[in-house]
Amino acid sequence: MNTALNHQQRGKLSKEKAQQRAQAGIYSAKPVLGYLRARPGEVHVPDPTRVPLIRLAFHLAAVENQSLRTILRTVNELGLTTNAGKPLSLNALHLMLTNPYYAGLVRNEDHLVPGKHNAIVSNTQFETAQKNLISRKR
Repeated sequence: MNTALNHQQRGKLSKEKAQQRAQAGIYSAKPVLGYLRARPGEVHVPDPTRVPLIRLAFHLAAVENQSLRTILRTVNELGLTTNAGKPLSLNALHLMLTNPYYAGLVRNEDHLVPGKHNAIVSNTQFETAQKNLISRKR
Protein backbone atom coordinates (compact mmCIF):
# COMPACT_ATOMS: atom_id res chain seq x y z
CA MET A 1 0.00 0.00 0.00
CA ASN A 2 2.87 2.35 0.81
CA THR A 3 4.29 1.77 -2.69
CA ALA A 4 0.95 2.53 -4.34
CA LEU A 5 0.60 5.77 -2.38
CA ASN A 6 4.15 6.78 -3.26
CA HIS A 7 3.42 6.06 -6.94
CA GLN A 8 0.27 8.24 -6.79
CA GLN A 9 2.19 11.07 -5.13
CA ARG A 10 4.91 10.93 -7.77
CA GLY A 11 2.28 10.90 -10.53
CA LYS A 12 0.55 13.94 -9.03
CA LEU A 13 3.84 15.82 -8.69
CA SER A 14 4.79 14.95 -12.26
CA LYS A 15 1.44 16.23 -13.57
CA GLU A 16 1.76 19.44 -11.54
CA LYS A 17 5.28 20.01 -12.87
CA ALA A 18 4.09 19.50 -16.48
CA GLN A 19 1.25 21.99 -15.89
CA GLN A 20 3.66 24.56 -14.46
CA ARG A 21 5.95 24.15 -17.48
CA ALA A 22 2.98 24.53 -19.85
CA GLN A 23 1.85 27.69 -18.04
CA ALA A 24 5.37 29.02 -18.56
CA GLY A 25 5.11 28.20 -22.28
CA ILE A 26 7.40 25.18 -22.22
CA TYR A 27 6.31 21.92 -23.86
CA SER A 28 7.51 19.15 -21.56
CA ALA A 29 6.96 16.09 -23.77
CA LYS A 30 9.28 14.85 -26.50
CA PRO A 31 9.64 17.32 -29.38
CA VAL A 32 7.03 17.25 -32.13
CA LEU A 33 8.08 16.64 -35.72
CA GLY A 34 10.25 19.53 -36.88
CA TYR A 35 11.73 20.32 -33.47
CA LEU A 36 14.76 19.03 -31.60
CA ARG A 37 15.53 18.93 -27.91
CA ALA A 38 18.62 21.05 -27.35
CA ARG A 39 19.20 19.64 -23.85
CA PRO A 40 16.89 17.93 -21.37
CA GLY A 41 14.59 20.51 -19.77
CA GLU A 42 15.32 23.18 -22.37
CA VAL A 43 13.04 24.71 -24.98
CA HIS A 44 12.77 22.74 -28.21
CA VAL A 45 14.51 24.24 -31.23
CA PRO A 46 13.46 24.03 -34.90
CA ASP A 47 15.06 21.20 -36.89
CA PRO A 48 16.73 22.97 -39.84
CA THR A 49 16.35 19.94 -42.13
CA ARG A 50 12.59 19.57 -41.62
CA VAL A 51 11.45 23.19 -41.15
CA PRO A 52 11.34 24.06 -44.89
CA LEU A 53 9.15 21.05 -45.64
CA ILE A 54 6.83 21.75 -42.71
CA ARG A 55 6.49 25.36 -43.84
CA LEU A 56 5.70 24.09 -47.32
CA ALA A 57 2.97 21.82 -45.93
CA PHE A 58 1.36 24.75 -44.10
CA HIS A 59 1.69 26.92 -47.22
CA LEU A 60 -0.03 24.27 -49.34
CA ALA A 61 -2.84 24.02 -46.76
CA ALA A 62 -3.24 27.74 -46.04
CA VAL A 63 -2.42 29.53 -49.29
CA GLU A 64 -3.06 26.95 -51.99
CA ASN A 65 -5.88 25.17 -50.12
CA GLN A 66 -4.69 21.77 -51.29
CA SER A 67 -6.11 18.49 -50.02
CA LEU A 68 -4.34 16.53 -47.30
CA ARG A 69 -3.57 13.74 -49.77
CA THR A 70 -1.98 16.17 -52.23
CA ILE A 71 0.08 17.80 -49.47
CA LEU A 72 1.11 14.38 -48.18
CA ARG A 73 2.27 13.24 -51.59
CA THR A 74 4.28 16.45 -52.08
CA VAL A 75 6.09 16.46 -48.73
CA ASN A 76 6.75 12.71 -48.83
CA GLU A 77 8.24 13.03 -52.33
CA LEU A 78 10.45 15.86 -51.06
CA GLY A 79 11.69 13.72 -48.17
CA LEU A 80 9.76 14.76 -45.06
CA THR A 81 9.87 11.81 -42.67
CA THR A 82 8.77 11.04 -39.14
CA ASN A 83 11.29 11.06 -36.32
CA ALA A 84 11.61 7.30 -36.96
CA GLY A 85 12.65 7.99 -40.56
CA LYS A 86 9.42 6.74 -42.15
CA PRO A 87 7.24 8.62 -44.65
CA LEU A 88 4.45 10.62 -43.06
CA SER A 89 1.02 9.05 -42.87
CA LEU A 90 -2.15 10.98 -43.60
CA ASN A 91 -2.96 10.96 -39.89
CA ALA A 92 0.51 12.26 -38.94
CA LEU A 93 0.17 15.08 -41.48
CA HIS A 94 -3.27 16.02 -40.15
CA LEU A 95 -1.96 16.03 -36.56
CA MET A 96 0.93 18.26 -37.63
CA LEU A 97 -1.25 20.73 -39.52
CA THR A 98 -3.69 21.04 -36.59
CA ASN A 99 -1.09 21.34 -33.83
CA PRO A 100 -0.86 24.95 -32.54
CA TYR A 101 2.69 24.25 -31.33
CA TYR A 102 3.89 25.05 -34.87
CA ALA A 103 2.43 28.56 -34.47
CA GLY A 104 4.31 29.08 -31.20
CA LEU A 105 1.55 28.02 -28.79
CA VAL A 106 1.52 25.43 -26.00
CA ARG A 107 -1.60 23.66 -24.73
CA ASN A 108 -2.18 24.08 -21.01
CA GLU A 109 -5.16 21.96 -20.05
CA ASP A 110 -8.02 23.58 -22.00
CA HIS A 111 -6.35 26.74 -23.29
CA LEU A 112 -3.30 27.87 -25.26
CA VAL A 113 -0.41 29.94 -23.95
CA PRO A 114 2.45 31.54 -25.88
CA GLY A 115 5.37 29.14 -26.03
CA LYS A 116 9.00 29.89 -25.34
CA HIS A 117 10.00 28.02 -28.52
CA ASN A 118 10.32 29.59 -31.97
CA ALA A 119 7.25 29.17 -34.14
CA ILE A 120 7.71 27.53 -37.53
CA VAL A 121 4.64 29.21 -39.07
CA SER A 122 2.82 32.45 -38.34
CA ASN A 123 -0.39 32.46 -36.34
CA THR A 124 -2.20 33.85 -39.40
CA GLN A 125 -0.98 31.03 -41.62
CA PHE A 126 -1.88 28.45 -38.97
CA GLU A 127 -5.41 29.85 -38.57
CA THR A 128 -5.93 29.99 -42.35
CA ALA A 129 -4.81 26.37 -42.65
CA GLN A 130 -7.34 25.41 -39.94
CA LYS A 131 -10.17 27.16 -41.78
CA ASN A 132 -9.22 25.49 -45.06
CA LEU A 133 -8.93 22.05 -43.47
CA ILE A 134 -12.36 22.43 -41.86
CA SER A 135 -13.96 23.69 -45.09
CA ARG A 136 -12.56 20.71 -47.01
CA LYS A 137 -14.26 18.30 -44.58
CA ARG A 138 -17.70 19.49 -45.68
